[in-house]
Amino acid sequence: MITWPQELLDAVVGKVPDNVTLQQCSLASKSLLVASQRGLFHSVSVKDKKSIRRATQQFTAFPHFRSYVKELDVSTPESKSQLKELASLLPIFPDVARIKWSGEEWPKFLVTALMESLQKPSMQSLTLMICEDMAPSLLSYAAASVRHLDLAIVSLDNHAEPVTAVAPSAQLKHLSHTLGGVMGGGRYDTIRPLLPHLSGLEVLESDISSAPQFKLLVEAEA
Repeated sequence: MITWPQELLDAVVGKVPDNVTLQQCSLASKSLLVASQRGLFHSVSVKDKKSIRRATQQFTAFPHFRSYVKELDVSTPESKSQLKELASLLPIFPDVARIKWSGEEWPKFLVTALMESLQKPSMQSLTLMICEDMAPSLLSYAAASVRHLDLAIVSLDNHAEPVTAVAPSAQLKHLSHTLGGVMGGGRYDTIRPLLPHLSGLEVLESDISSAPQFKLLVEAEA
């Protein structure tokens, strides 16, 4: 009987693209179990009451799964109780590297949980997609916390409670900024909180980067 090196088995399972096959692998052999679980929990989506509750139960019952999570896809619910459960869930993943975030609810306890996630040394990338009424200082904090920031249709609330914590000193390298159908506020409002963090930028993808107003804002900050 041929015994394959564990490193080879892990590498093969690591290439499996779908959860159904990963689940089958996890049941097929003990030697495939850990690699299959790493694949199954690599990306976690929490978007509603059911998914938040399921994730809470899974990672409470099996805390060793938490380190397998590298990507979080978050949509904030409307219920305060669900928001609190989400806030308790967010910081428990020690090695999360990418977060995709969508929502319009920004209670202080949830902002604190998001900031705690952004502080993790593993964090590399944040996508804010269709986010309403975000505090400008929180957007600035996010830009200081990651190397890759994607913004797609984000609006700011200049009256929101400011974030005063000192952000990690990650060097922003890649910024993707898409206004699309801007939700309220000035067309360039979301640029201003980013200006202090553009000095080390290597890639800028923006639908307004060629506009004279954008260039004036950047030059004024320089």
